[in-house]
Amino acid sequence: MNENGKPQSLFDYVMWRCDLSFNQDAFRDVDSLILCCLAYLRLDPLFEIKPEWILNEAAAAFFDLPTEKRQARTEKDWLLLKELAHTRRYGELRLSDYVSVFNDKVQEQFAALRFTYRNEWSCCVFRGTDNTLIGWKEDFNMTFMEVIPAQKRALAYVQTIMKGCPYNLYLAGHSKGGNLAVYAATHLDQEAQKHILTVYNHDGPGFMKEAITMPAYQAIVNRIETYVPQSSVVGMLLEHEESYHVIYSNQVSLWQHDPYSWCLKGPDFALLETRSTGSYFMDDTIRKWIEQLTMEQRAAFVDAAFEVLQATKAVSLKELNANRMHNTAIILKAVSQLDEEERKMMVKTILSLLDSACRTARDMWTEMENRKEDCL
Repeated sequence: MNENGKPQSLFDYVMWRCDLSFNQDAFRDVDSLILCCLAYLRLDPLFEIKPEWILNEAAAAFFDLPTEKRQARTEKDWLLLKELAHTRRYGELRLSDYVSVFNDKVQEQFAALRFTYRNEWSCCVFRGTDNTLIGWKEDFNMTFMEVIPAQKRALAYVQTIMKGCPYNLYLAGHSKGGNLAVYAATHLDQEAQKHILTVYNHDGPGFMKEAITMPAYQAIVNRIETYVPQSSVVGMLLEHEESYHVIYSNQVSLWQHDPYSWCLKGPDFALLETRSTGSYFMDDTIRKWIEQLTMEQRAAFVDAAFEVLQATKAVSLKELNANRMHNTAIILKAVSQLDEEERKMMVKTILSLLDSACRTARDMWTEMENRKEDCL
């Protein structure tokens, strides 16, 4: 918030800090989120030309591309790149080691990019889930797979970077990208972990319980900085060992996952003391639901659900939403064509989710009533 109480945005931060180099004002959590937003840009055409760019040159080249090749998650990513290019703080960052993989056969969506400031530090940033159905399917696979393909690739990516990197690293990611950053850091050997400065997880999901008890996870947990908006859903999925910071978002519900909705106070995030009641409700509901399903049941439900969605021939959520009535009819027909056992399984699983919601609501109501009695 500024002195008038108005929420400040990432763009306000860029305007305010633009003339300060990282030597004058060290790398901050807000800077890590800004770089995470840039990771959503599809920079494949640039890195087909050459393997390394200075940010201001990359911006100029990106906007010289034909319109159909300037792809991003949102137009705000374009605008952010344009704003950063003219700043002292970001304009001279070096971009390299860009990797982008999409493999529908193994259900993998992965992208990463390295930002380097002079010869002082690098920040490896992992892209979050894009709007492809495969990208979302890989996210849901986390509920029953010990390791998803993108996590394996994230670890290999950091290990490769470290072989030729003489300075320390920040790791960062938004959404699934935050999970990948944490996974990579917690699976490095002890010697490699010494070179990790901070891991920034911006509203990324956690891990299964077994993963967070590993010695390698515990060895670096104090260097993991996790940020979630007040109504976080994605960032509360699965288990977290590290503590987290709650950021005020000017959006509602699931739309708070958008990093451009996160508000600032001066050079830092505008923090709140706790998450919203709705966030706790969704967290408890989904947690109870997942815990009562076996790994096999989770896998069967996710596979069946996405099999139904893929019947629409849509590749992305955008395509799925483009012709809602038509696609809904296809989805209903696909459900009717599932064999009897699959249909029973899906109905039973959905009913168990509703049951979890009822139990959570009942538990929260009981807790509220108990608090009232304690106050009397």
